[in-house]
Amino acid sequence: MGWTRKEVGIVFCLSLVLLLAAWLVAEMAMGMLRPAPVERDAMLGWRLKPNYHRVFTQKTLAGEDYPVTFATNDQGLRVFGSAAAPVKILVLGDSFTADPYASNDRMWYAEMARRLAQRLHRPASDFYVMGGGAGGWGTYQNLLLSQQLAPRIKPDLFVLQFCSNDFQNNSYDWESKGVVRGQYMRRPFLDGQSGQPKYAPGLMAEIYRSAVGESRLLNRIDGIIGNMQFQRYGGYTRPLSPQVAARYEHDAIAVTQILLTRLRAVYRDVPAVMVNCDGGEAGANKSWKALARNAGFLPLAGPSDFLRSVPPARRGVIFHADGSHLSDQGNQLYGAIAGDGLAAMDLALPAKR
Repeated sequence: MGWTRKEVGIVFCLSLVLLLAAWLVAEMAMGMLRPAPVERDAMLGWRLKPNYHRVFTQKTLAGEDYPVTFATNDQGLRVFGSAAAPVKILVLGDSFTADPYASNDRMWYAEMARRLAQRLHRPASDFYVMGGGAGGWGTYQNLLLSQQLAPRIKPDLFVLQFCSNDFQNNSYDWESKGVVRGQYMRRPFLDGQSGQPKYAPGLMAEIYRSAVGESRLLNRIDGIIGNMQFQRYGGYTRPLSPQVAARYEHDAIAVTQILLTRLRAVYRDVPAVMVNCDGGEAGANKSWKALARNAGFLPLAGPSDFLRSVPPARRGVIFHADGSHLSDQGNQLYGAIAGDGLAAMDLALPAKR
C-alpha cells in the first residue's frame, strides 16, 4: 500500500527540519572551533572582529609550517607596541595587512616600525602601529573606516597599503563581472552622484549581506563555484572585449583617484605614505604612483619593487602557500624595505619621549 499525500508531506517536512537542524549544528560547531576573524558590517560589508585572538598554523609556499598569533584590539585593529608611545602609525589596507599571514609582531608594518626606529637611532618602544582593514577590501572601505576612526585615532603617520586589485574593487561595473560574489555583493561602492555608499541590487545581494550570507557552508560552496569559474575563465573576471575592459580600467582609475584624494584628506595634517603589494607595472597598476602623488600621498616604491625582483629560488620561503601573500619571513623583508624608505623621507615625527 502506497503512502498518502499527507504522509509524504510529513516525511518531507521532517527531513527538511532534520537537514536544517544538522546545518545549524554544523554552523555552530565551526563557529566555536574555528571562529572567523571577520564579521558582517552594515556599511563596510565586513570587517575585523574587535577583541579577537586566535593562533593559526600557516604554511609557506615551500610547504613549511609556521605559527601565527593573530589579535585585534577593541577597535578591530591589529597593534604592535604600546599605545603610550610618542609616535603612532596607522596602517590601512586589505588582506596583505589584515589577514593572518604573520603574527602581529611579525607583520610587515611591525618590522617597518622597528627598522624606522633603528634608522632614526630611536628605541622601538617609541613607535606604536595600528593595522586595519580586511581581506578583499578596496579603497572605499578604507576611506569609510578611516572616517570612523578619525575622531578617536590621531596618528602621526598614515600609511595606506594599496594593491592592483583595488582598481577593480573600486568599480562596481568592473567587479560585478567577476566571480568573487562574496565581495562585490557585500562591499560598498561610491555613488558618483550622491557621494554616498551604494550596494549591489537584487535579492541575491540582500542574502549575501544578511545573516544567512555568513553561513560557512554556503560560503564554502560559493568558493568552490568561484574556483571552478576561475579555472574556466583563467582569472577572476569573465572574458571582456578589449573595448569594454579599457573602459572599465579608465573609469576605475578615475574613481580610485577620487577615493585616494578623499582618504588623504581625512589625515591631511600628518605625513601620508602609500605602498603597493603588487610589483606589477601593467594595466591600471602602472598608474598607482602618479595617483598617490596627485592625492597627496608619498609613494614608496621600494617594497613593491622587492616583490617584483624576488628570484624563483627564494619564493618558497618568502611567500605564503597561496603564492600571493607573504610568509612571516616575507613580511619581515618587505617591512624592512618600507622602514628604510620611510627613514630616507626625513618625515616630521614627534620627538623622543
